[in-house]
Amino acid sequence: MSKFDLNISHQLLNALENIDSLREFENVLNFAQENNIEISDIYVKETTISVLKRSLEIKFLGKKIVKTDRLKLALNIDNLLDKNWTFEQLNKIFSKLKTSDNVEKRVKEEKFLHVLEILSQYKISPTPENQEKILLALDKPPEKWLQQVNRLAIESNFSKIGEIRSAAGLIEELGNINSNNEDLKNFMGINLLETVEKIKSSDLISQVLDNTIKDQSIYITQWTEKQIRRWADIVKENVDYWTKINDFTIEALAVIKQANLLHTEFNLTDAQILSCLIALNANVDKGRLLQIGTGEGKSTIVSVLAVIHALKGKKVDIITSSPILAERDAKEKAKFYNMFDLQCSDNNDKSIYLAGPKKCYKKDIVYGEAPQFQFDILRTEYAQLNTLDGRKYEKGNIIKISDLRTYLASTSDISHIGQSIPENEELDVFIKKILDIYVRELIKTSIKIPKNFVDFVDTQIPKWIDNAIVALNYQEKVHYVVQEDLIKPVDYYSTGIVQSSTNWSDGLHQFLQIKHNLKMTSETFTTNFLSNRGYFTRYGSNLFGLTGTLGSEKTKQVLVDAYKECSKIYVIIYENVTINNGYIRSDFSVFLKDLTNDSKYEITFNDLTVRQDSGTVDQAENIIYQAVSKHVLYGAPILNNSGRYISVSITQINAERLKAFLNPNIEIKEATRDVALVQLKEKSSFFHRHLLPENWSLDLCPVNLDIFLDNNRIEMKQPEENIQCNLTFISANEISKVLKEKVLSNSIQTIEFIELDGYNVKEKLRNIQSNSITLEISDSKDKLLEVLTCLDLQYVELYSYDKEKSNHRNIREVVDKITAERIIKEYEKDNTTIRLIDILIHEIEEIIDKCPNATYNISFLCIRNFDRLLKGLNNELVNINFDELELEPAIKLIRQLRKENLDFSLAYKKLTKGQAERLMKEAPVEQENIEINKVKSLNELFMNESRPHLELSEFSGRGIEYLLEISEKRFIPWRSIATVVTIAAVQMAVGGLLIASGFGATVGLGLITEGAADLFTAYRAYSTRQFSWSDYGKQKAVSLIISAVSMGFSAIKDAGKGIQTLVTGVGEEVLEQAGTKIITDGKAVSQVLVTTGKNLKSLAIKQIGVTIGENALREGLTKVADFSSHFVLEQLKPQISAMIQSKVSDKFSNEPKLLKIVRKMYAIDSFNKQQQFKDKINKSVAEIINPEHNFWRKQWDSIGGPLCKGLLSSSQHVGGPFSMGMRIVGTLHGMYQITFIIDKVHDQLLEKLSQVDQETLSIDQILRSYCGVTKEDTYRIVSLLQKQGILDTNEEFNIENLISTDFSILDMYRDKVVNFLKSLASVEFNDLSEIMKSISDMITEQVFRITESQLISPWSSYGMGELTKAISERVQHHFIVDENQNSDSQNREDREKGESKYNTIVKQIKYNAKDYTIAYSQCEIVYYSQQQPDRSNPGAIDNKTKEYIDGVRNEKPANLSDMMAIATQNDVDIKIVDDVNYQPTDEDQAKGTNIVLYTKGEVDSQGKNTIGHYRLMLGDGTVIDVPSNNNNCGYAVIQKILKDRGVDKSIEDLRNDRAQNIEDNPRESSKVLKAQEWIETRYPQEANRLLIAGRTIDAQTILDDLLLPSRNVIKTKITELRELIEDYNRDSTDENKIKFTTDLEFILQDLGDNENAEVISRSRAARNIFYSSISRRIDDFYRKNQSVFYQCSDSSHRIATEVSNLSSSWKNKVHIVNPDIYFSQAHVNANFSSGNTKRLDALVGKELASKIHNERVDEQGKEFIRTNGTSVLPVTVFLDEHNRLVAINNRGLLAHEFAEQKPNRIFFTNPTRPERNRLNEAGMPSKNKPTYDKNK
Repeated sequence: MSKFDLNISHQLLNALENIDSLREFENVLNFAQENNIEISDIYVKETTISVLKRSLEIKFLGKKIVKTDRLKLALNIDNLLDKNWTFEQLNKIFSKLKTSDNVEKRVKEEKFLHVLEILSQYKISPTPENQEKILLALDKPPEKWLQQVNRLAIESNFSKIGEIRSAAGLIEELGNINSNNEDLKNFMGINLLETVEKIKSSDLISQVLDNTIKDQSIYITQWTEKQIRRWADIVKENVDYWTKINDFTIEALAVIKQANLLHTEFNLTDAQILSCLIALNANVDKGRLLQIGTGEGKSTIVSVLAVIHALKGKKVDIITSSPILAERDAKEKAKFYNMFDLQCSDNNDKSIYLAGPKKCYKKDIVYGEAPQFQFDILRTEYAQLNTLDGRKYEKGNIIKISDLRTYLASTSDISHIGQSIPENEELDVFIKKILDIYVRELIKTSIKIPKNFVDFVDTQIPKWIDNAIVALNYQEKVHYVVQEDLIKPVDYYSTGIVQSSTNWSDGLHQFLQIKHNLKMTSETFTTNFLSNRGYFTRYGSNLFGLTGTLGSEKTKQVLVDAYKECSKIYVIIYENVTINNGYIRSDFSVFLKDLTNDSKYEITFNDLTVRQDSGTVDQAENIIYQAVSKHVLYGAPILNNSGRYISVSITQINAERLKAFLNPNIEIKEATRDVALVQLKEKSSFFHRHLLPENWSLDLCPVNLDIFLDNNRIEMKQPEENIQCNLTFISANEISKVLKEKVLSNSIQTIEFIELDGYNVKEKLRNIQSNSITLEISDSKDKLLEVLTCLDLQYVELYSYDKEKSNHRNIREVVDKITAERIIKEYEKDNTTIRLIDILIHEIEEIIDKCPNATYNISFLCIRNFDRLLKGLNNELVNINFDELELEPAIKLIRQLRKENLDFSLAYKKLTKGQAERLMKEAPVEQENIEINKVKSLNELFMNESRPHLELSEFSGRGIEYLLEISEKRFIPWRSIATVVTIAAVQMAVGGLLIASGFGATVGLGLITEGAADLFTAYRAYSTRQFSWSDYGKQKAVSLIISAVSMGFSAIKDAGKGIQTLVTGVGEEVLEQAGTKIITDGKAVSQVLVTTGKNLKSLAIKQIGVTIGENALREGLTKVADFSSHFVLEQLKPQISAMIQSKVSDKFSNEPKLLKIVRKMYAIDSFNKQQQFKDKINKSVAEIINPEHNFWRKQWDSIGGPLCKGLLSSSQHVGGPFSMGMRIVGTLHGMYQITFIIDKVHDQLLEKLSQVDQETLSIDQILRSYCGVTKEDTYRIVSLLQKQGILDTNEEFNIENLISTDFSILDMYRDKVVNFLKSLASVEFNDLSEIMKSISDMITEQVFRITESQLISPWSSYGMGELTKAISERVQHHFIVDENQNSDSQNREDREKGESKYNTIVKQIKYNAKDYTIAYSQCEIVYYSQQQPDRSNPGAIDNKTKEYIDGVRNEKPANLSDMMAIATQNDVDIKIVDDVNYQPTDEDQAKGTNIVLYTKGEVDSQGKNTIGHYRLMLGDGTVIDVPSNNNNCGYAVIQKILKDRGVDKSIEDLRNDRAQNIEDNPRESSKVLKAQEWIETRYPQEANRLLIAGRTIDAQTILDDLLLPSRNVIKTKITELRELIEDYNRDSTDENKIKFTTDLEFILQDLGDNENAEVISRSRAARNIFYSSISRRIDDFYRKNQSVFYQCSDSSHRIATEVSNLSSSWKNKVHIVNPDIYFSQAHVNANFSSGNTKRLDALVGKELASKIHNERVDEQGKEFIRTNGTSVLPVTVFLDEHNRLVAINNRGLLAHEFAEQKPNRIFFTNPTRPERNRLNEAGMPSKNKPTYDKNK
């Protein structure tokens, strides 16, 4: 025992009752040690050593198979051990199960169990040879195991070599076995042994052949085939030889024996010869039935007998057991028969037989199975097909055997058991009559038929008999086929198609299944049918048929007669009863016609719907409102409002649920601790739980808590884990409060209890108090008559049953007592029902005593005590009525019922005929059609390995292949749809207005997008019939927040400004007039304002259409993508589902703990006949897969999550990469969820079920709760179960040991405990397939949801969005966009940056809005600047205005508002233009308008326009720059104008005047400042240009920019460098002198050129190009003198270093902004003799290249290049109006292009006006290099 730990040792000792043999006990210990036995393997108690060892062996071997039926496995192992198979042998066999593949292991385990069954059931001895054969068999693939082991079983049970027995022995045995057969005894009386010997003798000579042919005499044993054939021919011609010649049979058998020898090389055995003799010597009127042992040669015996009968001139039919054997034997024996000139064949139908003789029946001998012969006989005799070709059968008697089984058990003489058929009776009629009698007797004696099926069986018996005969005659592969063990009919007489989904009716299908030994299915029959004619006539004249074989004239006439009425149309209209919407209420037409005026009527409305559509729309409430006077809008009221007509009924409701509905307290029974804590938490508010201090906490309601432990109530502060408690929340049911206050006191309550027994009726009588009681009794007629006799009753209510009206509900009628007794006696049925009204309690008790087995319905009318009613409600079905309700109480009650989702009916009682008719007409009870919500195949209900294919095929044959989830369609929420459409229209209209305003374009676009989205929200609400304002509100809020964040706060402010301009702004005409004062880009600002304003209005309408179109396209594409992805997933669903099922199955089978818990739960459900734990498991799985989140998590999921995703994925905020990153993260998360979902479900399910198991499913709780065992007896039963090994030490069940339990000491609880254990034992792994299938389906659906929502949807929505965008852009660009609606800024940007690929409406709107808003603001500035001060109401001056005034006085540059205000103040008319070539108009000249030229500032390094410059254009077009200092250029221009008029004002005066004007007119000035501020905020880079701010420009200041090289420094360094070079050259030889010093002179000259300085100061681009050319020229100088600089003299080295430093330092300071030069295409010519010849040839061709090389076109240019080299080129460049550099002497540029040299020297000039005009005419500017043109 020291080998084991204490626990195992203790368990081993407890397992033994005593130790008889220490040696055996030591063997057990050694076995346990060698095989690592665990404590859970020891499950027996107080037994012997041998039983213990056997249990350990079984346990050890059983653990090697994971998934199997444990009980069956244990029984098989035990049986093998009993058959002397050793443990070692079995262990070696079990070792063949080892594999690493789980799938292969599962297949092996399933097959292996069948192998063990074969080994245990058949006598296979445990020899080493057999063990080796088994091991070899198990080395093969598992699918071949059964075949190999079955072969071994056959070899072991059937000997291969039979014992050869002598003729004498055979004859002796024959006599002993058939001692009672007199005919056989007489036959054996002759010398039978001598006859056999004669046949076998080798010297037998033929009597026939010797008498005919004398030329030779040889023995029969020497004959060849030739002699045998000659002998046969003689015998066939002389049939009388068989009777005339003595012992001719002996000769014939000898000849046949010789033929068999020649054919098979074997002689006939004694047994075969003896069998032939017995068969040939049968009585004339009887045949013979011989039992021939296996291997004795039955086929040979039959062939011998066939030859003998064929030689007698008879046709021989040999019947085999199958068509395969018939065909085989016919082929094998053909040569044998041919020796006797006999022909044989088989009668199998090789092809579909139609009519005419079958060739096989012309043969002498025909093989075939019995059904085929029978069928061919029927074909000949009944179908007259002449199948047998005149083949006749010997006439004989067909006999009926009465009871063959019983008779054969008592006697071996069967000669007298038959009876003959009367000669005057047809064969088939006789057979059917006999079968009819037999079947009816069998049913009567052996089968109990339910009464409701008696008539059906009576009518079906003849059909069954007919179809039994038909089934016998039907031919496989002709009339039907057998596939997958299923009978499948063939459309034999028409198409020949196999009808896989068809089942024959009336038993034919079942008889064919019996015929083929298949599993029999239940019979099908039609309960409702529609004939072909009835179906086709429904189409009327719209029916057309096409066929290639319409038939004969007679057939055509039949069709005409049958369908001649197809052209008639019958219209039946019920005119009397219709409802308002025109639908026919045909069900009530007949009844309402018969109503009388002197009666009262009741109308009940069932299945009334409620829906949410901009509020609750409840049909029940609408009907009530419709009927009551004060709510009727038109016409007279139906009902009086003061009447109490309304009744509300709840039917077939469980009393417990009704009690929960009515009870003011909320009661929770038998709750576990965790459930109780959850309930307590839910019933307290968030405020109480989290916000109040603990000592202030207040309960929402008082709570009663009863804690139970071991069925005794206790009080404890810290309850144990497994306790249960009852919770009662006092007065917590708000619904009950409403009912008590508003309904119960204003109605009469009636409650009916349904189908109670007598005991429960008495209990209700004790608890419930009412004014009246009605009792309904269902019992036998005799009992009810006895009740009526003893009671003093005047009237009785009876149910009338009318067979002709069986489709209507049974009608109750009130009759007197005598009439009731008479009617009851006349009832055909044994049981009936009566109803007793207003019966007393003691009478009811008396009735119950008389009818203890009756079923009762008891109604309590007018409940007096409602609290007593609640006590009387238990777990039964009840009906409750609330009668005599007025409008308000009825509405209150209905609303409370709706909250609890309780079904009810609404009734109006005590109505007159007129009220009833009107209520039927006007009641708003519109209903919708039904729809299929979900379609599920029956195959999907089962796990793949446990799918019942046969039953599913049977259902399929009946047309039942799918389960349909059908419900009524939802109502279309028209109100909500209309509201959403209105919201959408308003949004799009406002969006259009905002776009038209220009300022709100961004917000307007967003509103149009939102409006279009709402339109499709409305469409989806229409198509899906679902809409939620809550969801819409959340989604709308999220969408608007995302849009607002995406647009930015400034866009929203702009929208406000846009709205302000629409409502309170200055009129456009006034602004247009003001805009004429500014000319930019060749256009007046007013013109820009008008043009863009018109464009925006048109574009707004276009954008609405485009947005709707985009949304429609996106919706369509998304639906296509969703449908496609869903379709693909549906195609993959079977494979995915199968994979998930396999994994779930593996997970279950490999987790014994979970399996044990589920098995226990299933057993309890089976024991209680409930679904409690199955439902709990399904609910747990559902909660795991779709967990319920708290309130805040739900709000985050619905609002926060989408909001963050929308913000983070918006490309406007984080860009495209982050958006893609979000999608990738979501995809990876979805893949992670899919990968681990099965493990997650398994682990959490195990956790949940383990908790349930611990709380409610311990063995103690099971015995007490479900078996009724007391606490004291529980311990004894548990001990007994542990002792017998059913429970282990952890009180877990050992399923293998359940079958051997002895419960003799537990008589009181025996039945319940045993039944529970049987339920536990009966639960097999396959029984758990339902829960595994449920889990698999839930996981599959979740996987598909994750796949669609996280893997497919983000990418498909992204893809569809991009596709929609691409299509929309192309369509807009080619078909919708009008290029004339492009704004100037859009065209300008397209010219500068290149035109974008696609032009869209949004792009046009944005650019038009930009130009419009700028123009509008500029016009505002001009307008408000020109307004005169309002002295009466000047307004206050704010801080910004004060700052601006200070700036004006302190040298702030003048801008547009300042210029216009000063000019207006001084009565000067000015117009500000930006074009140096502006031509004053006639109007300008007439008005004396002064033209002020504004030159915009250059773009600095940050891309911002610097302040520009004002100049004055004189009348002749000359532009003068008025001298000024600081920032006074604008004021200087006004000063100049005034001075020319004779007004002398200083700049300081003008500034003060402007400041004073602002102070005097702060209201208008603030508007100016707001307009300026708007421009500065929205367009800060261009603000100076747009506000036309100007100041004095000092070229030197610009050129001294710290970001640019210093001209003075470079001039100083180059001067110093020249001095060094001069010193060096003086002391050097000519070869070593530094050359090209003129380059440095030119550089100094250019650096000091003031004209150059003036031009380049106006453009940073010009400066960078100029300085870059200087840098390249210094590099060029260095390269030219490179050879000299390489010399090592100190001076030249210093010079080289200085030049190099100068060049590199210069390069580092040059900032290239825009080095491009735009070229004029005018006057291009060149001549350059030393350029790149190949390049020149490629550009212009050889002919022109030759001219360029040789002709002297431009001598001046060539001379300059020869003098200065190709690195220097004088190029005249100027700045155009767009601040671009334009080159005008293109000849030199072209020459440098050919030379592949960049020009290093550029001269800047401004062309004259004539020269500029010439360039404009020639076409300029362009980025393209000039092309060669000789003629210019």
